[in-house]
Amino acid sequence: MVETVRGGSRLGLWIVLYCSLLGWVIGCAQEQSLTDSQRTKIAAERKKVVQKPRRMIFNNDGGDIPRGPETAQQFLAKRMAGLVDTQVDSIFYCTPYSYQIVTAPLVDKDGNPTNKDTLETAISFAHAYKKELFWSMRMNDSADSSLEGGLKLNPWKIDYRGLLMAPSHMSFPYGWVNRPSWPWSAMNYEHVEVRAHVFEVIANVCNQYDVDGIELDFWRWPVFFRPQLFGQPVTQAHCDMMTDLLRQIRSYAELQGHKRGRPILIAARIPDSVWYAKEVGLDILQWLDEDLVDMLIGGEYFQLQPWDHLVRVGKHYNTPVYACLSRSRIPDDTEAFRGEALAAWEAGVSGIYTFNDFNIASPRFRELGDPKLLQTLPRKDKYKLGYLEWMHNQWVGTLLKDGQRFFDRKLMAKWEEPMPQVFDGINVGFEPGRNLSMVYTNDRYKLSFVEREGRYELYDILTDPHERTDLSARMPEVFVPMKEKFDLWREKNAPILFNP
Repeated sequence: MVETVRGGSRLGLWIVLYCSLLGWVIGCAQEQSLTDSQRTKIAAERKKVVQKPRRMIFNNDGGDIPRGPETAQQFLAKRMAGLVDTQVDSIFYCTPYSYQIVTAPLVDKDGNPTNKDTLETAISFAHAYKKELFWSMRMNDSADSSLEGGLKLNPWKIDYRGLLMAPSHMSFPYGWVNRPSWPWSAMNYEHVEVRAHVFEVIANVCNQYDVDGIELDFWRWPVFFRPQLFGQPVTQAHCDMMTDLLRQIRSYAELQGHKRGRPILIAARIPDSVWYAKEVGLDILQWLDEDLVDMLIGGEYFQLQPWDHLVRVGKHYNTPVYACLSRSRIPDDTEAFRGEALAAWEAGVSGIYTFNDFNIASPRFRELGDPKLLQTLPRKDKYKLGYLEWMHNQWVGTLLKDGQRFFDRKLMAKWEEPMPQVFDGINVGFEPGRNLSMVYTNDRYKLSFVEREGRYELYDILTDPHERTDLSARMPEVFVPMKEKFDLWREKNAPILFNP
């Protein structure tokens, strides 16, 4: 059933909007009278720009948005001013959320409003120091899914709950890290209205800001179609929906690039296995066949393949590949980062991309972009994971059911004990709240353990998504095996869980 809002159907409203936007793009193109030779020229200019050196790319992760009045100097001091004399050649600037552009106006030293917002200021800063600035679009952020803390739901999501993975807080068997309820507030790309909205957001940035490119960050969050959440296949039809969205984004970026006389590049941050990516609805090879993206950035919470796999794909299509070195995956150890960076350079990547790493004073930002320098510095080719890195690496098969089949065991050689349970693990996470619980999910059921009370609960999250009926006493045939498996896993991994 189509939900009615403000006197009309949401579906009708969004289809009209989508068609209007596409009609606007086509109309603009016709008004500009773009010829085949002009299109060829734009593509040639884009190909030239994309091959420029980018030793390091810095993603700010969206956490520097002002919470109150700030001057440009105060804003830039958080995560960008220190980049001036580093090896960072490109800044991928993320504004929070994935369903709107969130910027904030800045003030002068006397507290008076200025005519520049945070994104404009970031662009001006980057260009003043001869650096690129891409606006980074989180393709499906769900940091607002927690009932305890976190971001509040944006009005767009409140108004269009029917376009989310679920209309309210609930858990899923798969498609998550940290906690099974993580994906509920993610947008469901099966809906044309969602794809229309994402296109509108990106088109507005291309139209209003002097960005050098757009990053489509599919690692925030790599859940786009609902079947994945239940361990069911994401189909080619789903992949085609996403590919069609990229076609529209490319067309509009080319149009705006022609109008301003400078191309707008498109980068995509993806799982570093194109086959894992295909399983979540991202048809990377089709995108490359159609020249829909200019740069690939691989990896984040976990790395699936040695870097030379994605590099070979990139070289086949003459597309630069960058290795994402994230604090979500690698401990805060400069020697470990050096070892990871040198291995990536030796595999043939075009540069190093950092994420969740904000200590700009760290020597990493003056070292990781120079493989010759890295060869002379102390580094670790094997290192010990902290608790968070350990947990993130073992969620390969939780985010995507049986996702570990795409994981290359050779990558485990760089970890010291205790190693993540990539192949022998279970879907374990934590649900925050007044009583923090450790949880374990399988295809249908969720086992919760409240350690403070020593209490176990069992829920059928397919038929009881809001977890109102505890089945632990009613279904011993399900509860006992799950409890035994969970207790064994917990005992085995106690050193990393309780002594992080």
